Amino acid sequence: MRIKKRMLIAMFFLIIMLFSLYTILPRYIVKTNSYNTKYNMNQKKFETISQINKEIDTPKLSFSNGNDEIIDEIFEAKLDNFSTFNYFPHFYEPSLQAIYYVLYILNKLDRLDQINKTKILNCITSYYNESTHLFSDKYSQRYLDTDFSQIYYPLSSILEVNCYAVLSLEILNRLDLINVQEYIDFIWSCYNEQTSGFTGRPYDTSLPDKFKLLTMDNTYYAIIILNLLMNENWALRVNEKYELIRYISSLQSISSSPGIRG
Repeated sequence: MRIKKRMLIAMFFLIIMLFSLYTILPRYIVKTNSYNTKYNMNQKKFETISQINKEIDTPKLSFSNGNDEIIDEIFEAKLDNFSTFNYFPHFYEPSLQAIYYVLYILNKLDRLDQINKTKILNCITSYYNESTHLFSDKYSQRYLDTDFSQIYYPLSSILEVNCYAVLSLEILNRLDLINVQEYIDFIWSCYNEQTSGFTGRPYDTSLPDKFKLLTMDNTYYAIIILNLLMNENWALRVNEKYELIRYISSLQSISSSPGIRG
């Protein structure tokens, strides 16, 4: 009797379990199939997106030209420009800055023999003003014509343009074309004795404030030219030398900001 009773109870629980499986399992199968379908679709999407990104982000390298050939093509284009215009174009206008950059690069690559030095010398000296004894191009004129009531941009200054000219002549071994002492005096005339540092034109307290701004650009080129023309002899300018070191050091920011390092 007891055995029959136990069997009936066991069968009752077995029926409940089978009924539960009958109702739950189809849902599980559907969910599993749905999940697998979604997974396969996402996997295909991922593979497709990865392939697209790979095609977009990966640069297509061309081995048809090596670095030497590419550099040669660039310089050939520059030389063609000079042959056409009789100057090296720079931002739509010829400039002493552009001439200096080209000469500097050609000199570093030991390719100055590829250009007509006489024509370039004539081009450089054509910017020389006999009355002011300084070089001047359209960019330095634009600097002098700055309207400070408008947006102010630090344009190529008188000092910078003359530095480009002197450095270009030095590359061509023709510093004999200028009066070295006059240029040394000109550079020092742009020096601010009160604070140290150089402005873009001869310093004068009566100038508009923004013309009296001391910039690292002007100071950098001024030091290069003085070092060149004074034959690295600062014996007579020891005080100015140390003041310039102090001035440059003062420009370094102790703290840092996002995207800016001291």
